Amino acid sequence: MFGGWVGALLSIGTVVLPLSNCSGPLPDLPIEQGPVVRVVDGDTIDVDTGGVEPVRVRVLGIDTPEVYGDKECWGSEASAFAREVLDGQEVRLESDLAQGDADRYDRALRYVILPDGSNYSLLVVESGNAYNATDYPVRITPELADAELHARASQLGLWGPPCDGER
Repeated sequence: MFGGWVGALLSIGTVVLPLSNCSGPLPDLPIEQGPVVRVVDGDTIDVDTGGVEPVRVRVLGIDTPEVYGDKECWGSEASAFAREVLDGQEVRLESDLAQGDADRYDRALRYVILPDGSNYSLLVVESGNAYNATDYPVRITPELADAELHARASQLGLWGPPCDGER
């Protein structure tokens, strides 16, 4: 019935999804939600999803300067931005098929969607409070790259003095 690579994929039961063209929530993945109960730093939060313990979330697609251990330029400001935007907010957590479910520290890898529908990853990069995490591509990597270019060109946050983009 089907020939070539389509037939081969169908015969072994493989489904191919064009991740780069996905937008919005993915209907086949569970979506968690709840209030942010703690902002650990600019890219890590705790969300009460109704379980026994809050879910520790590593926000997908971004990397903020460190505030623990080897502190980096703009780390405190990035964490303050996260607290201002996220603390106490009712958020939706979304997975990305381009990434696993959790990182090596067992933090859930999720996008954080704010009550107005905006994606925290895009907001924090566009404001100059995070880098686009190019080492770990996600489905919104092109949008994150555009947001970072805007922040760089405008010298926002970590792209301006005193950091000038350096960690």
